[in-house]
Amino acid sequence: MLCADNVKNKIFPLFSGFYDSLMFSYFDGILGKGFCDDLNYPKTALICCGDFYFAAGKPAYAADILNIIGNNPYAVIVPDSDEFAELLINFDERLYKVERFHTEPPENGFDRNTLENSAERINRFNDLRLEKIDRRFYELSLGEDWSSSFVINFKNYEDYSRHGFGYIITDGEKILSGTSTFSYYDKGVEVEVSTDPEHRLNGFAQITASAFLLECMKRHLIPHWDARNRTSLSIAEKMGFKFKDCYTALEFKQNK
Repeated sequence: MLCADNVKNKIFPLFSGFYDSLMFSYFDGILGKGFCDDLNYPKTALICCGDFYFAAGKPAYAADILNIIGNNPYAVIVPDSDEFAELLINFDERLYKVERFHTEPPENGFDRNTLENSAERINRFNDLRLEKIDRRFYELSLGEDWSSSFVINFKNYEDYSRHGFGYIITDGEKILSGTSTFSYYDKGVEVEVSTDPEHRLNGFAQITASAFLLECMKRHLIPHWDARNRTSLSIAEKMGFKFKDCYTALEFKQNK
């Protein structure tokens, strides 16, 4: 497949059925790379944004698509049809289907009091702090697999501080949970929520997400929450997001 970054206008119609802020980031020239089968009359295209790979058009070029993805164990492949999904699965038996969920912000906006009360729950935990991601925590986030997605789509801290932001719960120098900007475009941001596996089920994600959404309100940004599973969807709905639809994605089976 060929690099399509100089012919975005020609591959754009192939992705008209997608609902994802990462698409906005790519077509705004902020994040990702694009590929297609033909620069003049593309029929198949792939957009790569962080760990997400969007495949659209005529189901073809499975080998090329998987070569572009490489050995990324965190890859999430989002095909635009069941036929495309089956093509990829048949080519690589490590792939399997997962159900993910699109959400959308509430029509009348988020309830500020609800978010403020949720963020203030940090006061129930002795010795823990709710902090904004600064240069120090930017570097610490990169040091752990579970937290690197908070900042990994930015070139450096200067890029992150200019276009992104995030809130984390810390215990001294250790990050326990956080919500941050996964990507951005001119009107909004993609929300990334993650918690250290050893500190889940404590309500930390809801605390940091509330602080993050309050910052979005302050900056007049549209937050986009793509829920990986029903637990993530439940947290989003507690924040005020509304379920939009579910969709099929592909992930790689992990070796135990």
